[in-house]
Amino acid sequence: MTPKSPLLYLGIFFASLLYQPLAAQTATATVNTAPAVNTPVSPTVETIDIVENGKSGIKVLMPSANPSVVNKNWKKFLKNCKGKTNLNKEGYFTDNASIPKISENAIDIYSEIDKYPEGTILKVFFDLGGAYLNKTTHAEQHKAATQMLHDFGANESIAALKTRLVVEEKKMLAIRDERKRLKDNNDKILKQIAAAKEAVTRSELMLRENQGLQEKQDQEAQIQINKVEQLKTNIGNISLQK
Repeated sequence: MTPKSPLLYLGIFFASLLYQPLAAQTATATVNTAPAVNTPVSPTVETIDIVENGKSGIKVLMPSANPSVVNKNWKKFLKNCKGKTNLNKEGYFTDNASIPKISENAIDIYSEIDKYPEGTILKVFFDLGGAYLNKTTHAEQHKAATQMLHDFGANESIAALKTRLVVEEKKMLAIRDERKRLKDNNDKILKQIAAAKEAVTRSELMLRENQGLQEKQDQEAQIQINKVEQLKTNIGNISLQK
């Protein structure tokens, strides 16, 4: 059976080593060529005049805001209005609240909180005593109320977005660290490839040198065999002489 060349074994070994960095490079290429994700611009807080069941009011759309957090903070807001607040099936009712920028007299506030796909909705109806606050009849008070509710909604949306920002920044840092780890690993593998190639080159040189020595030894062995055979022949010839 013909012995296999050492180069064959070396080739099999280094081929298995080369496979890993190629896979890693393919994965890296996938990351680098992936299309960038366009982050949509966050919608702004909106205040909208509404009329429900004959009551004029103001609706606030708070994008990204969490309903449970808004609910907690709105109760604090109502408490600061110094009225008595009760919760019923339709929402909150605050009796004899004090909001000087809207009215010098005590007012009643009906409010409810709900969610929508992009965030939280707050509806507020201000009963000034005989009439609900509206833009037509109470222009200045309505402007003040709208600004007040807009500020509340803006604070809620900003706080929610800041919370999300912290989470997303952590994810971003985790991705950065993982990409760095993969890059470092890729560099390490490339160094292993370079070292493997150098080892193959050295092994090929050693093999050629060894083959040259082997051929020389084969020649010397044949010469020596010839000498031995000749000597045996000479001995046989002498022994046959009489």
